[in-house]
Amino acid sequence: RPWSVRTLKPRTMRELVSLCHRGNIGRVRVVGYNNGVNHFGHRHPGRTVVSTVRCHRVIHAGPGMMKADSGATIRDVREYLGSHGEELFVMPNYSYVSIGTSFFVPIHGSAVDYATVADTIRRVILYDPDSDRIISAGRDDDAFRKNVYNPRSRAVVLRLSLRTKPKSNYYVRRETWKGASANDLLATLQDRDAA
Repeated sequence: RPWSVRTLKPRTMRELVSLCHRGNIGRVRVVGYNNGVNHFGHRHPGRTVVSTVRCHRVIHAGPGMMKADSGATIRDVREYLGSHGEELFVMPNYSYVSIGTSFFVPIHGSAVDYATVADTIRRVILYDPDSDRIISAGRDDDAFRKNVYNPRSRAVVLRLSLRTKPKSNYYVRRETWKGASANDLLATLQDRDAA
């Protein structure tokens, strides 16, 4: 008999993959922090929600690079990188979004060089339930291009490698302009530094 379970939270990648195999992928909905249900009222009738939030390990892979399990939230990543003097290129206003979600959904934030978090992904580890295999794909690989920004994809994100940057130093400098022209104001708004 089928079980009626609302939400499962696997603790390991092995548990996550075992819930998403070819015979089961149509019966589950894999989510991260589950903002869709918690904040936007999305429902998945007839499906068991599989949340990746307990698969949340973050690893510093050297200067300018980090690896994170799909369930790590932006907040988890931000706190971890902060302790290493780095940060993400794109910082969304809302930090309770799983990093794996950023592969399927264009999550934007405060950034100059990149529009979305997914623009900073260098490599992704996916589980393909249809072929029952784990795939490592870089930005130029078909598996990456076929699944990025594709919320209908049956692939399950396991881990991501993202570009990082040195932590920004913010300081307050006050400026007073008298008789500023429209061009002066426009130049100030186009400043590439935080202003």
